[in-house]
Amino acid sequence: METNKRVWIGFGLSVGLIGIFLLTVDVPRMFDSIISANYWYMVPAIVLYFVSIWFRTLRWRSLLSDIKSIAATRLYPVVVIGYMANNILPMRIGELARSYYLAKRERVSTASVFTTIFVERLLDALTLLFFVSLVSIFLPLEEIFQGLSELSGLNVTFLATITSLPFIVVFGILIVFSIYTDRVQSYAMTLSKLLPRRVGIGIIGVSNRILIALIPLRKPFVLLKVFLLSVPIWLFEVGLFISIALSFGFQDLYDNYWLMVLGLILVTAIANIGSSIPAAPGGLGLFEIIARETLVLLPYLDIDRSLAGAYVLIVHSALMLPIILLGQALLIGQNVNLGSLLPSNRLDLAKPAQIQEADIVDDGEYRT
Repeated sequence: METNKRVWIGFGLSVGLIGIFLLTVDVPRMFDSIISANYWYMVPAIVLYFVSIWFRTLRWRSLLSDIKSIAATRLYPVVVIGYMANNILPMRIGELARSYYLAKRERVSTASVFTTIFVERLLDALTLLFFVSLVSIFLPLEEIFQGLSELSGLNVTFLATITSLPFIVVFGILIVFSIYTDRVQSYAMTLSKLLPRRVGIGIIGVSNRILIALIPLRKPFVLLKVFLLSVPIWLFEVGLFISIALSFGFQDLYDNYWLMVLGLILVTAIANIGSSIPAAPGGLGLFEIIARETLVLLPYLDIDRSLAGAYVLIVHSALMLPIILLGQALLIGQNVNLGSLLPSNRLDLAKPAQIQEADIVDDGEYRT
C-alpha cells in the first residue's frame, strides 16, 4: 500500500513537471527542431552511455569487494536492471530492486548492498561538483546560478549550499563511521536496549551490515580507485550530451568547439545533481526543466528555449529508453519478474522486523 502511494505521488509529480516544461516553451518550434535533427549521432551517444554503465559496474564491484567478490560480467546485468527500474518507477525504487536482486542471487545482505548503492550516489554527486568546479575556472557561472535561483525561487547562496554541502557532509560522516566502527556499534547497542527486543535486534543487525559495506571507505587505495572510476562514468555520459548536441548543430552556434564541450559538461552536471531528488521516474520533468534552463543560461551561447527543449528531450530519451529495453530483455532472459524485486513484495528496509529475518545471522552468512 505504501509503495503504491509513493508510485502515484511520483507519477503525479512527473506529469506536473512535464506540464510546466511544455507550458514554458514554443511546442511547435520545439518539435520542428526534433524532426530536423540528425539522428545518426544517436548511435555513438547510446554506445557511450552503455560504456559509462560498464564503468559504474567496475566501481560497484570495488565497493562490494568486502562483502563478496563478484565478477563485473555478473554485476553488469544487475546494474542495467536497476537503472531500468529507476527509469520506470518513482522514488528511486530501482535502487531497492537492485539491492534485493543482487542479495538474493549472490546470497549477501540486502542492507549491505543498499549501502554501497547509497555510497555510489554520493560519489556521483561529488564527481559532478568537481566537474562544476573545473568548468568554473574557464566559464563565468554567476549568470547561470542567478537564473537557476530565479527559476527555483531560492537565494543563490542557499541554492548552492543545498546542492553541494549535504553530499559532502554525508560522505564525510560515512568515512568517519567506517573508521570508528567500534564506537558506532556501541551506540547502536545502546540504542537497541531502549527499544523493543525484536526492533533492537534488527537495528544491531542492520548497523553491522552497513558498517561492513563501509569498509572500503577506510582504505585509501580503494577510496582513490572508486573516485577515479567515477570520472570516466561521467565523461562518457558527457560524451552522450556532446554527441546529441552535434545532431542539433550546436557546433555551429559556438565560435570555439571547446566552449561547447565545457558548457555541456556544466549542463550534464547541473541537470543530474538537480534531478537526483528521489521523486519522478528517471527524474522525468525535473531533468528537462533544469537541463533546458541551464542550456539557455550558458555564456557565449544564444540558444532559445525551443531548441534547448528539443535537445534535452532527446538527451533524456537516450538516457532512458535504451536502458529500459535492455533491462526488460535481461529480465525476460533470466526469467525474472520486476514485481518480485520490489520492496513491498519482499523486503521493506524501513521495517526492522522484516530486516531481522533477512539480514541477521551470527555467523555472517546471508539467510533467505
